[in-house]
Amino acid sequence: MPRFDRADLIARCNLIAGRPAADGDMTPAKWDTLLSDAQDHWVRTMATHVPAAMYGTPIELAPTEGGAEYRFPEGVEIVGRLELRNGRWGSELGRSDFILERDRVRFPYGVARSFRGGLWARYVAAPAEGIGPRADGSIAEPVLEPPSARVLLCFRACSMWAERGAVRDSSPYHDMETRAWNGDPQRPGDVGILDALKMQYGAGDAELEEMGGGAWYRGPDFR
Repeated sequence: MPRFDRADLIARCNLIAGRPAADGDMTPAKWDTLLSDAQDHWVRTMATHVPAAMYGTPIELAPTEGGAEYRFPEGVEIVGRLELRNGRWGSELGRSDFILERDRVRFPYGVARSFRGGLWARYVAAPAEGIGPRADGSIAEPVLEPPSARVLLCFRACSMWAERGAVRDSSPYHDMETRAWNGDPQRPGDVGILDALKMQYGAGDAELEEMGGGAWYRGPDFR
């Protein structure tokens, strides 16, 4: 079985919650709902703390209103940090250089702007659909990246399952989720998913500026 796809996550949920594989109470459809809600939470969290782990390929935004606005693809909901560049590998716009308005960006005072290499964006998009079967029979798989971080979805889904009706103790699952994300403080040297990703992708932008560093695409070869 592939690791961290929908089927694997449901199997992990049953294992963590101590439920039988064929469970009349917690069907795959019910786990799909909880896993989807958990994914919404963790995509937002990942996009806030380590957006580079979730960034897709840069896309060029389409200008409208004579360059006064640039629109994102239809249906995209941006979560976390938005990175805009003058040209695919050009200089990054400062946060005060543009105004984000749901499905578009515009510029202060309604000024129209053109960019020699186009206006390029990198961002994390909120999941466009829940995990589970689609109407056409295909499966909407989890999209949280990296795949190994999807174990967080299982712990949160089990916590939400335990909280249903307030009849079970959700704290063990909450503790599992916290240790997976932050590391176990009782085990010296144990790193959680957050610290591992920060090591892999670099610290947050503010921390990088203080250290005099930057992301790879800010190096001299990419200016």
